[in-house]
Amino acid sequence: MTRISRRTFSLLLLLLASFAHAGVLLQFEYPALLIFESKDGIYGYYGSTLSSVDEIRPRPVECKFFFYSAGESSKAAVRYSAKVFFTEKSFVKRKKSYDGTASIFRQDSDWVIQMQRQDAGCDSAAGWNFRLGPNDREVTKFEVTGSVNAIYLRLVVKKANLFFRRGENFSQSRKFLVPGDVVAILDEEKDFSNIRFLNSRTNQTIEGWVRTEALVNPFPN
Repeated sequence: MTRISRRTFSLLLLLLASFAHAGVLLQFEYPALLIFESKDGIYGYYGSTLSSVDEIRPRPVECKFFFYSAGESSKAAVRYSAKVFFTEKSFVKRKKSYDGTASIFRQDSDWVIQMQRQDAGCDSAAGWNFRLGPNDREVTKFEVTGSVNAIYLRLVVKKANLFFRRGENFSQSRKFLVPGDVVAILDEEKDFSNIRFLNSRTNQTIEGWVRTEALVNPFPN
């Protein structure tokens, strides 16, 4: 019988885990919205922050929330029943006052989020009227502009320096992510995760590697 080293066995387990959770990250014209589709369901995040403006907006405003619909995702589905919540740490440590429900609609390349109630911040310029449904005249429809293979979404819980990989080595750059950023995980190796971050403030997409210890799963396990 052929022996398998502990390192090889660990790599095989990691590879199988990646395939087990593999899915697709949908990219939208409006980068504040992220939706990850997998065989386990859909998992999403909306996050938008607007800075203060003298005599117009005396303080920053923001609209942020996570949502998920557990169960097999299907391209034939047109409506998902979802749970809405917000956390800065983990699902267990979420702010339960934000808990709510929503209906997620898929119409060809357009997605609509209709919440039963929304936080006051989402009534500001940072958000939209998420109370409207797909048949309402002024409903906001988010158009898919692309997709990329991914493993899952993760929440940054402490400052995470970005690293660039050169062969087997990881070199630290001057860029970094801050607590509250939500990223898609594209790959994992050793103590690092290859991330894709869509910055809604600058409309820039950032890819690189960060230490996995700076990330947590914001959704229920």
